[in-house]
Amino acid sequence: QSFPAGELVIFFGSQTGTAEGFAQQLASEAKKHGFDARAADLEDFEESEMAETSRALFMMATYGEGEPTDNAASFMKWVQNGEGELSADTLSGMQYAVFGLGNTQYEHFNAIGKMTDESLEKLGARRIFKLGLGDDDQALDEDFEKWREELWPELLRLFNPDAATADSSADAVEVPDIAYDAVPCDGKGDADKTPRAFTSTDINGSTKHYFSAVDAKVVVNRELRTTKDPGSTRHIELDIHDAGVEYLTADNCAVLPEND
Repeated sequence: QSFPAGELVIFFGSQTGTAEGFAQQLASEAKKHGFDARAADLEDFEESEMAETSRALFMMATYGEGEPTDNAASFMKWVQNGEGELSADTLSGMQYAVFGLGNTQYEHFNAIGKMTDESLEKLGARRIFKLGLGDDDQALDEDFEKWREELWPELLRLFNPDAATADSSADAVEVPDIAYDAVPCDGKGDADKTPRAFTSTDINGSTKHYFSAVDAKVVVNRELRTTKDPGSTRHIELDIHDAGVEYLTADNCAVLPEND
């Protein structure tokens, strides 16, 4: 397959899977527009790969009070260049654009998206499209749709001007192939069925923790706010002494829901 528009890597920093979904969608559309595109989890970030990337989009979610998502923590520490170890031309070969996912209910709205955009520029990368800021408190999906609908005509103008402009329409999005197993359910179970073996490439970043999570008993669960204070803040303690995991100060705990 020919890719006249060249390389395009869509990096994502995602906590709940939304930014990852946006990245996968952009990668699929980019291929139709002539880009050699792929979505890349920032958990697998390597300095050398970032420095060699010529063209990139970043889908960056802000987690909690202005914090990076777990999978983007190492990248954010590197790109902010807090110790000044990186030169001003470290990313001079990169062209980029950033879309941030945030929530105006929090004080540091879209802090990570803004910080990524600024930090990349300080390291010499060249912005090729405006910073997008999505607000999950209002209409995050609509914010993203508006940004991407304006993105493709600009990228095609820059990198694939011979492409038909009609193809840049966002109306015809191909549904991706999704691997699945159809298993008859008779209510009795099937003890002889061999469980399916999964590889790392089968599992998306937003769901991979379901394959390694452990059960832990909730031993304390109490409300910390008074009845006069709106909202809810709870103190929760988990018993992990038989769970096979270790807690270190400042560790995060992800709670994964299960269907009944």
